[in-house]
Amino acid sequence: MNRTQRGAALVEFAVMLPIVILILLGIIEIGRFAYFSILVANSAHAGAMYGAQRSATTEDSAGMAAAAVADLGPNPIGTVTPNPAPTWGYQCMSTTTGAVTTAFPATTPCPAGSTGRTYVKVVMTGTITPIFRYPLLPQTFSVTATSLMPVQTP
Repeated sequence: MNRTQRGAALVEFAVMLPIVILILLGIIEIGRFAYFSILVANSAHAGAMYGAQRSATTEDSAGMAAAAVADLGPNPIGTVTPNPAPTWGYQCMSTTTGAVTTAFPATTPCPAGSTGRTYVKVVMTGTITPIFRYPLLPQTFSVTATSLMPVQTP
């Protein structure tokens, strides 16, 4: 290899290095965002599981929120909050038409002529800040996960 070939290789390396670093940083950020999305979804599911245990826990919004937040662990990589507060409601199906209606939060039970089931709903919203600031991208990203689960009947 002569001197001009070594110089050309050095120039190619100098040109490609920033591009490779930018791609690696993008992969790391996408991985963090995917991990955070999974954390938020699992958190919403844990809160819904708590509320769906039995009729007594169905109306315990504070307990569902606490279970959801406790599922995140000690050091999440962003902030996660229940938004809005966990609720419970009915999903009613008309026995004549088959139409399905959902009421969250529950105000009245299913009307006559329909069958229904009680559900709990937990919505978790999380905000994550990227490690680096990228031009043309927002400073923070939001993730929302909803978990809807039927209440266990004895």
